[in-house]
Amino acid sequence: MQQVGGSLGLAVLVTVFGTVSASASRQRTQGRTAAAMARHVFVVAADKSFWMASIFLVATLLLVVFAIRPDVGTRRADAELVGVE
Repeated sequence: MQQVGGSLGLAVLVTVFGTVSASASRQRTQGRTAAAMARHVFVVAADKSFWMASIFLVATLLLVVFAIRPDVGTRRADAELVGVE
């Protein structure tokens, strides 16, 4: 499952990067050289991709904190096996 999640997350980030870079490259501003425009497109796309990765991180943290609950019965059984009350 981890590989699927990692692949899906990477696919989303690459899609965001590609979409934002295509959008930023269409916004031609006067007075920029080709190299300056390429740097601008990369920075804008990387910025949006990092924001999306931050959203993934916050969503994962919320999922871990609120949705994943340890099974109390399993912990009690494990504690009894070890001899801890």
